[in-house]
Amino acid sequence: MPTQALSRHQALARLALLLGVSAGCSRSDADRLDAPRVSLSPAAVTDADGRCHDVGAFRVCWSARCPEGVCTTPRPLPAALDQLPLDVRCTGEGKARRCRPRGESSSPFRCREHRCVQELPRMPDDGEWECSDLSGLVLCRGGMAPAGLAGVNADPGWICGQRRHGKPNERVCLDLDPDLPSLESSARTCRYEILGARSRRICEARGGTRFGDPCSRNEVCPIGGSCVHGVCLPPRVTPDCWSDFDCGQGRCSFGSCGASPT
Repeated sequence: MPTQALSRHQALARLALLLGVSAGCSRSDADRLDAPRVSLSPAAVTDADGRCHDVGAFRVCWSARCPEGVCTTPRPLPAALDQLPLDVRCTGEGKARRCRPRGESSSPFRCREHRCVQELPRMPDDGEWECSDLSGLVLCRGGMAPAGLAGVNADPGWICGQRRHGKPNERVCLDLDPDLPSLESSARTCRYEILGARSRRICEARGGTRFGDPCSRNEVCPIGGSCVHGVCLPPRVTPDCWSDFDCGQGRCSFGSCGASPT
């Protein structure tokens, strides 16, 4: 083990040299790709009216002004995206929405047949995290900085909260838009594998519906979710738990005690 921990960006840069690709960790704010403001239908609300996140190919807002408490629209992408062969991750709401290449904060998937491996998966920041894939969502716990690491680089887009009964400063973070292998790959069922002091993400070709998949009322969405406006969606959550133990007499669902759809 090294005497000084590498930051996540340093590890990405080192991996990029080994793989012969650019990690893109030094882009300035001027390199950001502007995405259009979202006009949500059918309730004609804007991002500011509810809690909004990308889920799969959709933009989802949980708001009391929406039918069934949820509004969905096709995920808005930058107009310049058709000129760039990049998969992007978008964060922020309304006019503050920005999109950046996913490779800035995670390594690419390396695929062979029906199995893809991401050696440095996306994490909430450079701290120490344990993560689990929940039918297409990613839930992580931790956040403590490794010894020798001066600071952490937060990855925007995660929904985070303090764990109720965890260690001091332990957080729980949920990602509704995690990295996936390319669309050409059939590997869509993912899990995390711990290798010493780090984790890697493995996606394989297996059956099962993921959150963010299109659906109909006759189709079964992942346990705990529902088919709303033609999309398999989780309930609206405020992360504060990792297990049922954190919730006392309640249940921990998608990292939240007492998750509800509105």
